[in-house]
Amino acid sequence: IASAYRVSGSSHSSSCAFLWSHHMAASTALPTQLQSASAVCSNRSKPRKAFRLDVITRASRASPPVEYKKPTCPAHWLSAAPLSYFAVDQLELKGPRKNTDRGDPHDYGKPFVKGMAGGTASCGSWACSAGGWGSPSPRGSTEFFFVLSGRGSVTDPDGTPHPFGPGDTVVLPKGWYGRWDIEEFIHKIWVVKEHEDLPGASVTPVVVPLGALAGGNVSGDLAVQQGRTVYDVAGALAVGSWTCTPGCYPVPARASTETVHILKGTAFITNSDGSSRRCALGDTVVLPEGWSGHYDVVENCTAVFADVCDGPRTVQRRPLMGRPFYE
Repeated sequence: IASAYRVSGSSHSSSCAFLWSHHMAASTALPTQLQSASAVCSNRSKPRKAFRLDVITRASRASPPVEYKKPTCPAHWLSAAPLSYFAVDQLELKGPRKNTDRGDPHDYGKPFVKGMAGGTASCGSWACSAGGWGSPSPRGSTEFFFVLSGRGSVTDPDGTPHPFGPGDTVVLPKGWYGRWDIEEFIHKIWVVKEHEDLPGASVTPVVVPLGALAGGNVSGDLAVQQGRTVYDVAGALAVGSWTCTPGCYPVPARASTETVHILKGTAFITNSDGSSRRCALGDTVVLPEGWSGHYDVVENCTAVFADVCDGPRTVQRRPLMGRPFYE
């Protein structure tokens, strides 16, 4: 090559042409392995298809967002909700009532715990605007409800009215029918229990004012727990109230499910594993069948309860809590 560059004029040009043609011929004679590597390198200069990114992008656009699910608690843990959980603006509008003959009442509702007592009971909140409607079909279940606000009444077929208002406890037995009248937007906490027909059981509604719930001793050797049971039908449910002074009260494994709505005071309710929940005015608590733990009552606590069980009640309802550890 050095000798070729020493020549001048046309000899220089022809030498360069000779060298270029010799170089091209040599490149075509590269080993197969080098040709493959050369091909790969040349292909890299071309734009590659971003198929992986495209697939991921399309999948992310097509897939719905992952819904957050509340962690599932053990079956024997308590469930608790503050009053704000049942706030009217948190309830779902169900629509206008059927069989309306007065006003334009609309239903609102929100469930809390379903499948209690072997799937025969549930609880939640309900609200309704003013109006009236007939309820001609006998009830297929027994309902307890506590009136948070508003006023209304249910009327028996013979015309007997049963008015209720804020703080009242109401029970509508299985088999009752008649009519509803809501005079003022009503809001309530409810528990419904399905059960077999109970021969001889009354179908007359029960309405107990808030002031009549307190008083009377609960059966059992308890010096600081008082209460009153206002409705107790075997195989259905028991309804009433209890009041406790400060102390720590053990609760053995429950044979029934109890829904409690706190009317006054503060207490810490602790599961058997040590986890606890502070419960105060307006809170609704469900203690399922099999639950055990203890109450730490911080200040005098009063609550209304609805106790349901799966099957007939074979023994008298026992006290909610045992003797306190301390006072």
